[in-house]
Amino acid sequence: MQAAMKKNLEFRRQFILGKATISQLNDWKYLEIGVYHLYAHPDLEVSQARSAKKTAVLIGSMFDAAAPEKENADIIEDVLLNTNNPEECFLWISRYAGCYALLCKDGENTFILHDARGLREIYYSTKENDIVCGSQPNLIAKFANPKLGPSSDLDLLDFYENHLWDSRWVGDETYFEGIKHLQPNHYLDIERREAHRYWPIKPISRLELDEAVGLSCIFLRGVMNAVVRRHSVLMAVTAGTDSRTLLAASRGSQDKIYYFVNNQGLGHSNPDISVPERCLRAWASISYPRCADTG
Repeated sequence: MQAAMKKNLEFRRQFILGKATISQLNDWKYLEIGVYHLYAHPDLEVSQARSAKKTAVLIGSMFDAAAPEKENADIIEDVLLNTNNPEECFLWISRYAGCYALLCKDGENTFILHDARGLREIYYSTKENDIVCGSQPNLIAKFANPKLGPSSDLDLLDFYENHLWDSRWVGDETYFEGIKHLQPNHYLDIERREAHRYWPIKPISRLELDEAVGLSCIFLRGVMNAVVRRHSVLMAVTAGTDSRTLLAASRGSQDKIYYFVNNQGLGHSNPDISVPERCLRAWASISYPRCADTG
């Protein structure tokens, strides 16, 4: 039992794409995409849409703020039907939120990209290898053929061993020679093993504050509605701007969310405890959110 649990937890919710099958991952989800083989951990959602000439694979979850009722399968079908080339795909998916990697293949292109913040990470081999890309560099290194070792850059190794803290590694390099990190707003050309920026493609226009606030509110509330339709949701509430913004955006969905304040040794005078407590108590008189103090 413990061995089975440990195996299930190893590389949980990870994925890997290669040009050869991986017998050690026979219990993972599997898709054949042209000459490529995609493996995804059993706990990672995977959706596929196909036509005569195109294939789109969603690894993870997308949410449509304008149509919260749509599931992953509906959204990936929309991507397939409404895009005919990489540029159209990049423009189309800007309407979605989520934590995902999106792999697309048509007659001329095979590429993969992730959500705008790069939350569903993608790492890739820069040289010819059986493994093209995956969600963690150590996963790629484990199954790489030929094998990949530590970087030959002594400065990089010194940084990794003596100066790296709190996982704050900025840039596309990794500990391994020949494995790079795909950066946010970039896509990977799978055939050429090259990363390219796809956004922005033109100067970003300015919006008046009221217009920006209005658009952001509509989007956030739509995404929140989409998320609670599919998942059981817990929301940590702190004094931070992001936290309080999401709390406000959840109004209308609050009966489906479990709110909590994580008071572990901070004390009730700490702003991250006292501010959300006041917010929730004030809001409870109007909207009755469920809330708990875990301290």
